[in-house]
Amino acid sequence: MSLGDVSVIVPVYNNEHSIERCLKSILTQTRAVDNIIIVNDGSTDESGTKIKPYLTLASVVYIEQPNGGAASARNRGLQLVDTEFVTFLDADDYWKTTFVETCTKFLSANDDCSIVSTAQELRTLGKLDRINPQIKAKHSIKISNFFEFWAEYDHVNTGSVVFRSELIGKVGGQRIDLRQSQDLEYWAMLSFHGKWAYIPEALVVNDGMASAIKSGWKSKYAHRNQSTITIEDWESRIVTLLNPEADLYYSRIRGKVAFGYFLRYILGGQNELAFATLKKHSKIYPSSYLARLFTNSLVLQSSNIFAFLCFLYRIRDRLLIIKREFSFSNL
Repeated sequence: MSLGDVSVIVPVYNNEHSIERCLKSILTQTRAVDNIIIVNDGSTDESGTKIKPYLTLASVVYIEQPNGGAASARNRGLQLVDTEFVTFLDADDYWKTTFVETCTKFLSANDDCSIVSTAQELRTLGKLDRINPQIKAKHSIKISNFFEFWAEYDHVNTGSVVFRSELIGKVGGQRIDLRQSQDLEYWAMLSFHGKWAYIPEALVVNDGMASAIKSGWKSKYAHRNQSTITIEDWESRIVTLLNPEADLYYSRIRGKVAFGYFLRYILGGQNELAFATLKKHSKIYPSSYLARLFTNSLVLQSSNIFAFLCFLYRIRDRLLIIKREFSFSNL
């Protein structure tokens, strides 16, 4: 079987502590990556220095640009893709050695599928937290209804997806105005133009905590929390393409994203916006304990209780940060 050529796009922003691990995982694939497109998105640390030794490789294309966010960096890479397949890998994630071979072999053998993703290992400071998603399957799955499968299993992660580059011309790039969940919006858009499949092997590892702590993650995420837009903005491209069958399950995806934005508003200190969003969208939020807790403040019709819950949630977040930094300092 002839395997099509493949490009990987690696956006880099202040990832000096993880970029080498990422690049080594690309270079040690059992099926070589044809084009490695590295986009340095205005890093202010030593990321560029760490990347420099790899620039002598014929497969590496290196671009530097002012900071514009992950979507901007990925889009810059998409402009250079001339291979049959394309994939993204964030600089704080890495692949297991058979990721590219497994995905390209599947797509080459299944012309009816345009996008495939694998399971992922989620780790914190090297310790395995869980395999995502929790699907008991021995063989690849061709997904008949992407939104139904996604709503049930939350199976997609940026580094786990390979798709046919012909979709770039149909979908375009990722939305640069979305500093949060721009990748989720892009997966939804791809689903309208190609069939998804899922491979139940954990071939991608997400373990960026150490890198995030070292690179000043608190200030970076504080900025993201303050710049979060609304769920209506996020879904503006999606809703124009939904059909009734997809819409039935899309509402669950919408609820998860909307609740994520709601929590970002709280962490960004935007209590009034959060409260207005809660009143508007609480009925579609997932049935988690945290969602029910905030929704109950609506039942009690008390803005003071809501403000107190927001305060407690921010304290909880800060305590988690302290715990992670303490765990990292004791490695």
